[in-house]
Amino acid sequence: HPKLSLPLPRTVGVESDDDLLYLRIQGQEESFDERVFKVRLGEQLPAECEVLSVNLAHTKTVPQPCLAMYTLAIQRQFVNDRLRADIKRVLESESLDIRRQVGGRDLTGL
Repeated sequence: HPKLSLPLPRTVGVESDDDLLYLRIQGQEESFDERVFKVRLGEQLPAECEVLSVNLAHTKTVPQPCLAMYTLAIQRQFVNDRLRADIKRVLESESLDIRRQVGGRDLTGL
């Protein structure tokens, strides 16, 4: 029974160019062939999805990403002086604290 996890899940409707999938499969680790698994997994995905790489992790702990890059496309009609100032402030900041809420619950630090 495979168990899978998406360490950086996206909200419905948010497009992604690259996702990380952690899949736990119980079985014979020494007989696992990453190339065969990549092909077989790719065959199960929609045509527009591609498996770029498969790596065997020697841990039962789900990896946690240490970096994520987001690109935000803003339609021209929404660009104004306030937005430009906010963007400048964010880009000049040394850090950016993000608070994630789902259904009114604060998920920061979970």
